[in-house]
Amino acid sequence: MERYNDLSKIKYPYIVYGELMWATHHIYYDSLPDWFICFDIWDGTQYVDRQRKEDICYRLNIQCVPLLFEGHVESIDEVVPYIEGKSAYSSTENKEGIQVKNYKKQMRGKIVNSKFLKELDEDDTHWSTNWDSTKLNKLKPHCILCDLGVPLKKSTNG
Repeated sequence: MERYNDLSKIKYPYIVYGELMWATHHIYYDSLPDWFICFDIWDGTQYVDRQRKEDICYRLNIQCVPLLFEGHVESIDEVVPYIEGKSAYSSTENKEGIQVKNYKKQMRGKIVNSKFLKELDEDDTHWSTNWDSTKLNKLKPHCILCDLGVPLKKSTNG
């Protein structure tokens, strides 16, 4: 795995929770930022907040799941719109669901898209049981100039 050296820099008591995205499970991702995506970090006593998680991941060159909303909600109805729609990592597939977190109370949960849940119910098997090794997820096209900080300008030469 290309990121093994980055992941091996994580030292006790830290634990990084994430997902290896190489194999297509139920959803096909064709625009991944990397093969490993972090969704939480445990520091030995609690989950670190979003900013600290992003800082740690940045230093270790690890991608984080995208932040869709930050703020206070009064009811589940306020988060439902974030569950629907296309995945940030796929040009064709809908979101699997979202994670909802309260860092101060150390509470978290996952709300799953009803369409995705229906597919899981109909399938009734673990993805690896019928895995098709010819259908692998893909990374989004990479821009080396962007990594070097070179600003890209729109061509004016027609």
